[in-house]
Amino acid sequence: MKIAFEAPVKDTELALELGDYIFAIAPFLLTEQEYEGTVKSFSEKKELYIDNGAYENNLISGHALLGLCWKFRPKLVVAPDVIGDAKETIELTKVFLKRLRERLELVEVMGVIQGEDEGEKMWCLTELLKLGVNRIGLGQAAFFGNMTDRFTFARTHCVNCPAPLHLLGAKSVSELMLYKGLVDTIDSSFPFKYAQQGIELPAFRGGMTLDWHKPLGKSQRDLVVKNVEVIRDALR
Repeated sequence: MKIAFEAPVKDTELALELGDYIFAIAPFLLTEQEYEGTVKSFSEKKELYIDNGAYENNLISGHALLGLCWKFRPKLVVAPDVIGDAKETIELTKVFLKRLRERLELVEVMGVIQGEDEGEKMWCLTELLKLGVNRIGLGQAAFFGNMTDRFTFARTHCVNCPAPLHLLGAKSVSELMLYKGLVDTIDSSFPFKYAQQGIELPAFRGGMTLDWHKPLGKSQRDLVVKNVEVIRDALR
């Protein structure tokens, strides 16, 4: 199981050093010059995934996402998706996949499960697999109801999924441990989010968000390293 970390923009280098691969946020690649440079430098030695930015409420256009794929040649890109809307997600993924395959056949595509209820999510999963995506993304727990609901869906419907699974975000060490042997890759900001609040893992506190534009101080950066060590120990 491989894990990547997201951090405040100014602390991206630390996140990329600590992660197994790079999970870059597309809108920041377009707007943050320092972020773009750091990602480009690390992509020479670690696999690069590019996220579309939907969860950050900053989904970029399919055209712009294609441009980033052409520029960075990532290992994988997350196709455009619309939170809670299965039909629109499938339509956007279908168009994006077609255009990408015409230009960059080797870039893999992750399709993210969306839908307002379990039936729509099941339909979305089925359609994504029909489209031939290379990886299935399990969206943020809140979009399934809660952490338990997301895990129950994954355990019930995705155990025999023909495409590898990716966990988009997690909120605790105990949640990550549920997915051992079930998902292939994970991305998360919570070791950095906790460090911003001075919280040492494996403690749990819900309701927090990462401040992308608030750099960490030295003690917070040291705490991030400790938090990541706790995660690594738990996933071994």
